[in-house]
Amino acid sequence: MYRITGMPQTRHLKIKRLFNALLNLALLGVAAVLVFQYSGLLYPSTRVDEPRQARAVMYATQWCPYCIQARSFFARNNIPYYEFNINESS
Repeated sequence: MYRITGMPQTRHLKIKRLFNALLNLALLGVAAVLVFQYSGLLYPSTRVDEPRQARAVMYATQWCPYCIQARSFFARNNIPYYEFNINESS
């Protein structure tokens, strides 16, 4: 444990708790931004039901981080796409 000499122990603990709270808030904010950015929640989906309506066809899975980024890219740039889920098809 760190202790600053010359400062009362209670004040030191208050400063440490405040610092920890601010750090946790900052980390939560960064995590929220990343989740929204990469999940496509900031933009409406441009996924279409028919391959003929799409400008792009994507072969993807639900868990793939690159597929999540691609969905987000399509949504941000308003590109209609058709998605083949390779886990469900055989």
